[in-house]
Amino acid sequence: MLYSTKIPVTETTKLSVSHKGGVGAAAWIAVATKEDYSEYEWKELTPSADWSTQTFDLGSLAGKTIYAVKMFFDHDTDVKDYKFNLGQLSITSNQEKPATPAEVTVRAKRLQNAQEAEAVLNFKGVADADYYEVYEKDGDNWRLLTGSSATTVYLPKLAVQQVLKERLRTSRLWQLGRTVNVQMREL
Repeated sequence: MLYSTKIPVTETTKLSVSHKGGVGAAAWIAVATKEDYSEYEWKELTPSADWSTQTFDLGSLAGKTIYAVKMFFDHDTDVKDYKFNLGQLSITSNQEKPATPAEVTVRAKRLQNAQEAEAVLNFKGVADADYYEVYEKDGDNWRLLTGSSATTVYLPKLAVQQVLKERLRTSRLWQLGRTVNVQMREL
């Protein structure tokens, strides 16, 4: 068993799986719809050499509960150095994104040295948001700085180039409830 859960399924519930690898074998992901794990809904994954995300509609299971998530791999011949990377896995029912935080301000900032700085960021909260994540641009990628349920956050180690930058984006993670991502961009 990969995960034990207790998630009610609605008409809009979706299962999303990000993965890489697994080429040379068949791969499935399954959700158990009975508490004793005796009944499963199976979804076949498409193995790939690159990262990919597959989303499956679970609306046909509306009214049931997902009690577990598991994976299964099968192959007809030996697969040398088999590797399957599981990235993000989410089960969501509400496909609406929460509103973007507003009135983002840098309340305080201080250079610590030539490479690092710190700042206090404040923003108007979003209704029904349980959690906020703050990211910093790091080359072509975003790097998580902190997470908080508060709308005022202290950022202790920022790259000097990013000190007064912020970019807002919203998303939701099932495990955290309604999560709003706050990303750094220039103000």
